[in-house]
Amino acid sequence: MLRTQYNLSNFKGRKLTEFIKLQLMKYYRFDRQFNLVVSECINNSDITALSKTNLVEVEIKISKEDFLKEFDGKSKIKATKHQRYNNGKKYNKYIIPSYFYFCTTKDLAPFIKNYLKENGYTNYGILVCCEKRIFNKRSHIEVYKQANKLNKDVVNENVIEKVYKRLQSELISLKEKVLIYK
Repeated sequence: MLRTQYNLSNFKGRKLTEFIKLQLMKYYRFDRQFNLVVSECINNSDITALSKTNLVEVEIKISKEDFLKEFDGKSKIKATKHQRYNNGKKYNKYIIPSYFYFCTTKDLAPFIKNYLKENGYTNYGILVCCEKRIFNKRSHIEVYKQANKLNKDVVNENVIEKVYKRLQSELISLKEKVLIYK
């Protein structure tokens, strides 16, 4: 296994976000052995990971401003999402994941942890993308704060179908990019 080390300061903006997405996909698929991992899927999350019984949603935040936008109230969709995730009620037409995480860099993690604690989002977890890969792992992701379960329901067929369709779309788009830019 090739041991890779990255200088995260070489990645900025969108490139950093895409690097973290890749690391999260490797983390959930290889390190955690989840069945399916896709981007931009359930509730338009950056990463959706699906095991036999759990649905995990991950939002990537690379700056304080980016993180605070999640809660500033300007986006009615995000405000509703966090209200629903935090109160633990079931909603017929809204998919609430089993676990919700923010993924960030090591320097931003304490700020996010304090904000979540002070504002009552104690069930949310935090993942950190590190420069060095963790020994015996394929990703650069480590758990900074473990999430608590938001939803005790087993993942249903409708959710599984949505994730499979998104996975197929990602594969088709990737093949198209490879063909066009080759």
